[in-house]
Amino acid sequence: KLKPDETMADDRSSKRPRTTSGASEESACGDESETHALRSENARLREQLLRSDAENERLRGQLQYFEGRHEALPVVTIKPTVDISRLDTGLVTHIVSFLGT
Repeated sequence: KLKPDETMADDRSSKRPRTTSGASEESACGDESETHALRSENARLREQLLRSDAENERLRGQLQYFEGRHEALPVVTIKPTVDISRLDTGLVTHIVSFLGT
């Protein structure tokens, strides 16, 4: 929507409104302020993008490092032992009843 002191470009080649010679200084100052704010945000976002790119590169390096390491872990077997002297006779009777003996 055009402001009262703006007109469209005569040749219609540009969709941006053109400020007429009677534009107030207040409007121009507001535009400069908005431009500065947008440029500041743009710079902040570029810095954030550079940090993200650096983090991605670091993580890719770690991934390549760990993908290249395929070490076999040692297999440890533990022989189960049961101290039968600690079993309750009722439990032994119950287990034997399942075995059918």
